[in-house]
Amino acid sequence: MIFESPAILWALPLALLPTLIHLMGKRPRKPTPIPSLMWLNTFKTSERRRQKVRDLIVLALRTLIILSIILGLSRPSFETTTQELVIDNHPGLWNQGSWLKDIIDNLPPGKYNLTTRDGARFEKIVKTNIYPLLRQWPSSIMPLKADSNVILITPAFAKIPPGFNGVIAPIRDSIANSWMVKSRNERGAVQISGNIIPTEWKLELNGKRLIEWEDVSEVTIPIQSLQYDSIYALTMFADSVLADNRAMLSLSKPRDRWLVAPPSEIKLDRYKKNFSCDTLIRYTSKKLWTTLQDPKTLILVGFDFIPQDLMNSSHNVLVFPSSQKANRSDVSGVMPAIEKPFYNDFFIAPSLRYDWPSPSNSLLIDQDLEPLLKCNEGSIAGFYKHNDGIVYRQGFSPLDLDHPYYKALNMWTLRDRRIEWNIQNEIGPDYYLQNQRIVGFQTQAITGTKSIVLNDPMQIGLLLALVFALIALIFVKIF
Repeated sequence: MIFESPAILWALPLALLPTLIHLMGKRPRKPTPIPSLMWLNTFKTSERRRQKVRDLIVLALRTLIILSIILGLSRPSFETTTQELVIDNHPGLWNQGSWLKDIIDNLPPGKYNLTTRDGARFEKIVKTNIYPLLRQWPSSIMPLKADSNVILITPAFAKIPPGFNGVIAPIRDSIANSWMVKSRNERGAVQISGNIIPTEWKLELNGKRLIEWEDVSEVTIPIQSLQYDSIYALTMFADSVLADNRAMLSLSKPRDRWLVAPPSEIKLDRYKKNFSCDTLIRYTSKKLWTTLQDPKTLILVGFDFIPQDLMNSSHNVLVFPSSQKANRSDVSGVMPAIEKPFYNDFFIAPSLRYDWPSPSNSLLIDQDLEPLLKCNEGSIAGFYKHNDGIVYRQGFSPLDLDHPYYKALNMWTLRDRRIEWNIQNEIGPDYYLQNQRIVGFQTQAITGTKSIVLNDPMQIGLLLALVFALIALIFVKIF
């Protein structure tokens, strides 16, 4: 015999209470004076014996009442075999709602061997301990393996392979599920796939909402707004399946930013502020480039040339010329190469991509670069591509570093910051109706009041206690 709640057995000494009360109620007999022998016949020995027997029977019934209650609450089981169960801990609806507890509560008492979808094994688990054990168990997308000797308990969200001895699933409605699929442009973008519907999104840091979107199917997160030492939570509210509606993301630390300028007096405060430079270096010799160790973002101010040592480096380089140069020429008809990805990927708003600087004069840049700004005479700004990186150069000195064009350049320098994602693989649509049609399953959801089931030891124990109480009451009244 096994007990599902053995801790209740500590209350067994309470069964001695009726006996103790009975013994404490017995008092020493005192002599009874009899004034006349005529009253002697009233003290019949048989009546006293019958009263003693009645007291002992009532005492036994009271003791049985307490024993029945204690043993019933401890849930004894006489099963000699252990039932094999497979628990489907697929992330779709796992640990959501009370479906698992409802099914387990309806299982027959006894011990069970449990196997989860991810292969975890638990042997000889008492029924009342199954749900507390699995309540915090993590989900898994490992495939289920059918076994004709076991019963499957499942929310029936994912496809169920045929071949189980039986399948138990809750009664529920089929759910239309949407899920996140991470994708990134140069600024960072997340979009939902599957049932693409406009919905609400939120970005949180330490439980505090930072950004909210409404009625959109895709969101864009500006990289420059994220801190590199923090973990952000992105949530969409497309449906009730939470497993694939939430993503955790973090941003790698940005490169060190060095502002490099000649020894001559150049106002650098505006460059330092716009590009968030943390180090200022005065350029005195080309040996400077050979001393650079880790890849950095270099802002070169006052350079009318690109240092050759940087052309094959892995640094991010932006080159701005000095304010005056003899071979500077007048330019006219300045236009952006709007078809370049730079204008779509790094401008904060689409309307700003048509806002570009228009200098009155500039150096003309070599034609082997990828142009970003052109004039009638040639290119005046663009990228040099090589095997290890990209160098940006423009032929005119910036007048307003708060211009959207330079804000976009600043974002371009952050393009290689790595975003770490932690998002559950897409778990797909709900196959509840398909499983019901193809595999078939038994439902044990609780609907309404439960009736008394005589194979439940607790209910049997409580019923016996009630019977013994009625017998004791009737016996006292009759006898």
